[in-house]
Amino acid sequence: RTQRLARCVRARMALQITRRGRLVACTLTRPAALNALNFEMVCELRGLLAACASERDECRVLLVEGAGGKAFCCGGDVKAVAQDALAGGSLARSFFADEYALNAELAEFPKTQVSVWDGVVMGGGAGLSVHGKFRVATERTVFAMPEAAIGFFPDVGASHFLNALPGRAGTFLGLTGARIGARDACRLGLATHFVPSARVPELEEALSDCGSAQDVDARLRALGRDAEPPPAMSAGHSLELNAPAIERCFGAGSVREIVAALELEQSEWATATLGTLRKLSPTSLVAILHLLRQSEGRPLRDCLAREYELAQKLTALPANGSPPSDFFEGIRAVLVDKDQKPAWRPATVEELDVERVVAHLFGPLSDSDIAGTVASLRGPVQEPAMRVPLGQL
Repeated sequence: RTQRLARCVRARMALQITRRGRLVACTLTRPAALNALNFEMVCELRGLLAACASERDECRVLLVEGAGGKAFCCGGDVKAVAQDALAGGSLARSFFADEYALNAELAEFPKTQVSVWDGVVMGGGAGLSVHGKFRVATERTVFAMPEAAIGFFPDVGASHFLNALPGRAGTFLGLTGARIGARDACRLGLATHFVPSARVPELEEALSDCGSAQDVDARLRALGRDAEPPPAMSAGHSLELNAPAIERCFGAGSVREIVAALELEQSEWATATLGTLRKLSPTSLVAILHLLRQSEGRPLRDCLAREYELAQKLTALPANGSPPSDFFEGIRAVLVDKDQKPAWRPATVEELDVERVVAHLFGPLSDSDIAGTVASLRGPVQEPAMRVPLGQL
């Protein structure tokens, strides 16, 4: 009980929750960490959803924002997960179980969720918003799923929502971790509305008396009237301009075939994309493509369950003394030492035994506890351990 209370107190320090009419506003307040989600925040957010869902008329809209002016949320606190695993802990099991449960609950949330992408939204930040009703982009929006750069994979339901994007844009974003702005985010349907950053402070008042999703949609459209998302920084950063090449290259059936197709393109965009792929974990690239292809057309809960299995395999330390997965090396290079020089094993896609990697990462589970969590993700999610007392706000 003492540990749970301590987690709750820390989470409340990182979440600011207020009420205004029929609106509950939740602000992520870890600006120094670009509002990265830690385990305590995930648990508190699950409690907040449960509390909002239990109110019939008092809460109709949940507004989620990020503090600090730089980010909505840059992702989950995977550095803490890696450090805990190296110390022999089990945070990876509880963190991903609750985070993925939160993603499922967001998709099934009976109230209207509005997330404000006024800055960086990556990884877990996407999972905290994409499954909700509305996502508001601004001219400062930067969206990406860059997990292959740390030896991991786009999770939080990405194997579901990336596959729902037009053509092979989802495969491109999932493999390369490419950053896109508001224009491409709106065009792909990742963002549902565009509102200039200067008008974001008006959102709470504008939405405070909304009684339905239709009301919210109308208010968001009004705030964004006569405003257009800015164009991409350059042609090389525009998914819209490179859509035909993305279709030609990223519809291939293997990472090696994608690389070969890019080499045939002989364009600046293709050369830059090849350079990006060469820097990423080859094991992650193979895992990501296999997961995306196997998840096409699958319901969200099934995708989350598959992702949980994969997350546990990538974050587990080998029992036989073998080198740990690329995940630990990626965290070291990007988030700990920050030398940006990961030593992947193997170093290239050409050296990788694809069949062996797929068999290992997507083979049957032997751990009954992990299997139990997978089953619960596929079924009704359990009641969160903490519930926010909205009546006190």
